[in-house]
Amino acid sequence: MTINWAVLTHYIGIGYGYSTHQKRLSEALLRAGVKFDKDADVAVHLTTPDCFTPVPGKYNILYTMYECQTLPEKWQKEIQQADLIVVPCKQNKYLFERYTKIPVEICTEGVETDKYLYHERHFPEPWNRANPFVFMWFGATNPRKGYEHVIAAWEKFNLYLFKNYGNCEREKFMLIMKTTQESDREATVKVDFRYENGQIALKDTLKETLKAERVMKVAGNVLVDTRRLPVICENENQKSPESLVGYYNAAHCFLFPTRGEGFGLTLAEAMSTGCPVIYTPWSGPVDFCDETTGYPLNFKFSPVRTIGFDEEKKPFISNESTAADPSVEHLVRRMIQVYKDYDKALQKGKRAAQRIRDGFTWDISARHMIKIIQKYTGERLEAVA
Repeated sequence: MTINWAVLTHYIGIGYGYSTHQKRLSEALLRAGVKFDKDADVAVHLTTPDCFTPVPGKYNILYTMYECQTLPEKWQKEIQQADLIVVPCKQNKYLFERYTKIPVEICTEGVETDKYLYHERHFPEPWNRANPFVFMWFGATNPRKGYEHVIAAWEKFNLYLFKNYGNCEREKFMLIMKTTQESDREATVKVDFRYENGQIALKDTLKETLKAERVMKVAGNVLVDTRRLPVICENENQKSPESLVGYYNAAHCFLFPTRGEGFGLTLAEAMSTGCPVIYTPWSGPVDFCDETTGYPLNFKFSPVRTIGFDEEKKPFISNESTAADPSVEHLVRRMIQVYKDYDKALQKGKRAAQRIRDGFTWDISARHMIKIIQKYTGERLEAVA
């Protein structure tokens, strides 16, 4: 089988998922024996509809996704240029089929399970304040990724600790907020609370946009890291991780109160390491996570605005829709639940790691993609396993 891999872009922060998807799926396709040639009759475009430019005279496959309940009006027109649409989850299939007669197929994404290995975790010793219980959030500084929900939940969680155990208990817990910012154009991460004598005092606000290559301790028990890190570092320091895998392994619980996902890459990566996860059960995550492998959150649908950028890089409202809005109060209860019965959480994490290995690797994704291409184009791959 020979295809034209028509789009290859690189993003960090916002857009990280598309970049990883393009790179890892293309590598897996090559491992499976697919050849890439710009003159091939089948062109695959893994991109958003507004960046989709069909190759004239070719069979154009648009592999895309969206995280809300309605598509932007501009996208509704642009997707009609495709011969076939591929999406990563069931919710996206239902969404896109509402706007087109073009066939829509599902090809899920994957995880590098050879790098995000299962990691044995243990409940930290209560007396050892140098080894706190770590909650982690990892994503772009985009409200859709739920960082505002995490900040609000952390404030309530700290208040719960003070009311029930006193102020000293805060030292036994840490929140890590990991994002990647290459420039000061990225949105600000705000951590704007502190406690004095059990009361919410005049709030401190991280007013400046976080610069690249920066690690900051905020509010006593919050670590914000905006560095661009490798997936794996050979000389890993568990107390100060220098890689993405190192951060996942340092976490006792992963927080994923997303408003919507095409897939949910960081959630799947955390699951692959066996980290217990708290997540929003809507859109992409429901295809690979449930109550046996994680802790779903209550949510409702509420309005959301999607920001776009014009030719002069000025932001504008590109779409007004609705998306999941997870309950902050339920997130706090889930955090307490995980901490109080960590053995049960670890059992869920172990099942989660196995589920990712059984059905959500990039090689599995590549095999699905090959079958989809064969189904619609007749292209055949020699010696398909």
